[in-house]
Amino acid sequence: MGTAGYLRHIGKIITKKASTPIYLVFFITENCTANCLHCLLGEREEKTDELKIDEIEKISSSMDDILFLLLTGGEPFLRDDIDEIAYIFYKNNQIANLGIPSNGSLQEKVVEGAKKILERCKGVDFAIDISIDSIGEEHDRLRGYEGLFKKSIWTYKELKKLKEKYDNFNLNVALTASSFNQDRLKEIYDYLKNELGADAITYLLTRGNPRDPKAKKFDVQKYLELAEIIRKDTKESSLLGYENYFGSDLINAMKIIRQDVIGRIVKENRSILPCYAASLSAVILSNGDVYPCELLNKKMGNLREENFDFKQIWNNDKAKEIRKYIKDTKCFCTYECFLTNSILFTPSMFPKIFKEWLDIKKGKIFSSNKNKG
Repeated sequence: MGTAGYLRHIGKIITKKASTPIYLVFFITENCTANCLHCLLGEREEKTDELKIDEIEKISSSMDDILFLLLTGGEPFLRDDIDEIAYIFYKNNQIANLGIPSNGSLQEKVVEGAKKILERCKGVDFAIDISIDSIGEEHDRLRGYEGLFKKSIWTYKELKKLKEKYDNFNLNVALTASSFNQDRLKEIYDYLKNELGADAITYLLTRGNPRDPKAKKFDVQKYLELAEIIRKDTKESSLLGYENYFGSDLINAMKIIRQDVIGRIVKENRSILPCYAASLSAVILSNGDVYPCELLNKKMGNLREENFDFKQIWNNDKAKEIRKYIKDTKCFCTYECFLTNSILFTPSMFPKIFKEWLDIKKGKIFSSNKNKG
């Protein structure tokens, strides 16, 4: 997506007001093939009340342009119509950036779904994150799925071939730190980077109320130790991060800062930055419930009950109360997606972003000159 796809949202970003969210997280399914110990959705029960494609069309038509859309789950590729869902928002809301996380278990279905989206949603900055939290059988144990590691690796390698054909496609490995893998994080990272050949790694920290509460009993210092290695590798260009996006170095700079912010939030247990949930961002669950954030249990409304009109919910009294609550209480969490907004859209963070961005640029120049030599 070109510069215009991003610049059209500048006014909303400055005022922190949007007629509908510019950052939307949509749980298109809460069903999953795995049973992860750190999953924030808790005990898994099959859901049968997911929004249908015609309902999603109505919801999308009631919304304005969207800067970033995350189609998540559950396992998003369980939905046979995932490419149609992506296309609906592409057509109606001019999405600039699309992200989909996956555990990689559905293999061919993930690859074919990605191809369809890339062909139908021309020019959109599109990324898939394949979750890999450990190596071999240990990964399978953490995600409650025997044989998942091999399937995830296969899916990752097949998706990587698409990067050669589509210059708007990014492929990441999502590594989630928890108490269960914190003593092996460096080993896991080295495998992903050096053996698998992953050049973009999304580093996450267990949040919310995981299926196994022990998952959150982590040592944040161990999380930060790998964060520092990722910072170093990004600046030295041995880890490219987002390379096929508009403003890719800016995004990589933000991710470096985000790791530091998460560490501070955990250590200090307080708000570090303003939260723009319910102002610039929102969450839609698979049954049409609308929340400001996946971690804040304050429902704004249900889209089925409002004739699929998102603006009716976004502008109701409950939404106004929630915005006031978030501001007055200085609501905070470590949810990476919404911290992205807080970092990129808060003026006091601009000098830090610029510094990290400049270091990344310098690293690329140095790396290029070194390779030439």
